[in-house]
Amino acid sequence: MASQQLVWLVTGTSSGFGAEFVHGILARGDKVVAAARNADKIKHLEQAGAKVLRLDLTDSQDSVRGTIKQAVAFYERVDVLVNVRLHSVLTSGKLNIEADRL
Repeated sequence: MASQQLVWLVTGTSSGFGAEFVHGILARGDKVVAAARNADKIKHLEQAGAKVLRLDLTDSQDSVRGTIKQAVAFYERVDVLVNVRLHSVLTSGKLNIEADRL
């Protein structure tokens, strides 16, 4: 029985661990929505097969919520969320979104 492809939303993907993580997910055959503060810096991930979005988790909650809705709309779901830049968001105190309200 073949397993279903997972849909991943990965933030902080413009370089380093985030970008490599996206490549690894794509290599295993899953789908990825890659997000970064500067979407131009992740065009290479789009060429590799990921969907890309601009997402700055320090923006307003309405802005973040809208971007997450865009991410969900690509594949009608997100199975796994990986926030590579979680530390900067937690220390800013700006992220407070309830998943069931998206």
